[in-house]
Amino acid sequence: MLSALIKAQLSFNETVLLLLEEMEAEELQQKGSMRPGGRVVLDDLGDRVWLEQFRYAMDSL
Repeated sequence: MLSALIKAQLSFNETVLLLLEEMEAEELQQKGSMRPGGRVVLDDLGDRVWLEQFRYAMDSL
């Protein structure tokens, strides 16, 4: 009985370890090289963000 419980616990721990490793790999894949929060999806940026990025370029024209 005790050996069955220990085997079940080890199996569970191995499953949890595999899931954590997979989640870590997925997190690293989602991160971009430009910022800590991940890649910036340019299509999702609003007009306000674009205007803030180029506000100094417009002053020089």
